[in-house]
Amino acid sequence: MSPLTLDRFLVLSCLAWDTDDIDHWKVEEFKPEYNPAPFTEESSFATLFPKYRENYLKEVWSHVTRALEKVGIACVLDLVEGSMTVKTTRKTYDPYMILKARDLVKLLARSVPLPQVKCFTDSTMKKKRERGKRRRFSNKHAHVFFYSSK
Repeated sequence: MSPLTLDRFLVLSCLAWDTDDIDHWKVEEFKPEYNPAPFTEESSFATLFPKYRENYLKEVWSHVTRALEKVGIACVLDLVEGSMTVKTTRKTYDPYMILKARDLVKLLARSVPLPQVKCFTDSTMKKKRERGKRRRFSNKHAHVFFYSSK
């Protein structure tokens, strides 16, 4: 093949891939079937928090623990050292969840309230988005838009 023909072939093959029916921004959900065996090593991250955050973290820690247990991440709040630790367990199947949990703990340590911290699982974000769409379009008055805080 000549260089001109090869360039033309590459351009045409790229155009064939870039069609309107493909959603390039769609994030595929990571399923447990993709990683059937448990991890061989435990990953953990610890973050220190200031003393004034202690009361708030004690209040919301049960919610944090419940959310992280759903994705197989263990978390520990150490009030003596002033640290929060997240680590993988044998139930963890998504390797990226430990990084999202690390970011969640860092934001909590930096005085970001739990409701404002982004949901770190795509499924809960998707459910909230669908709930908002249903409420928006099921309302008689199209100009009224609202989202629940739950």
